[in-house]
Amino acid sequence: MTREFLKQLGIEDKAVIDSIMEENGKDINSEKAKFGDYDSLKTQLSEANKQIEEFGKLDFEGVKAMADDYKAKYEQAQADSKKQLEEMQFNHALDGALTSAKVRSIKAVRALLEHDKIKLNKDGTLTGLNEQLEALKKDSSYLFEEEQSEPKPSFLGGTGGGTPINDDNAARIIMGLAPINN
Repeated sequence: MTREFLKQLGIEDKAVIDSIMEENGKDINSEKAKFGDYDSLKTQLSEANKQIEEFGKLDFEGVKAMADDYKAKYEQAQADSKKQLEEMQFNHALDGALTSAKVRSIKAVRALLEHDKIKLNKDGTLTGLNEQLEALKKDSSYLFEEEQSEPKPSFLGGTGGGTPINDDNAARIIMGLAPINN
């Protein structure tokens, strides 16, 4: 996201743009932190490739044993990487769904959810979350932002009791004026 993009959307206030850019930067940095292991995995792969080259210099049985060992390590690394990726996708989808549900604290609500009952679908949606959120809304409504509707203005309202006066003649009588006859 760029400042020019925000200006094209009609946002002209520099303070608002700075605030949006700062918050966007926080989001980007938190996502980058999740991929911090990428460099270490890349280094491990490079080291594994060097060792494979050295295998060519060894006897056949030794090479075969080492190759089998590294194959098992490679498959384990693949499985771990896949699991980490699926976990990141799940966490991202869950955080997005909780934000959409207008929770006050994502961490607090996440702690109350039964994660093993929530499944991430191939289309990126979550199954089993809505039921848990509805139960939480009933039991712990303070965890969710309240839907706010604008109060209707009450003109010529009463002074503490009875019903509000919305009649012009009644207002004229209160002011000491004669009522208007129609």
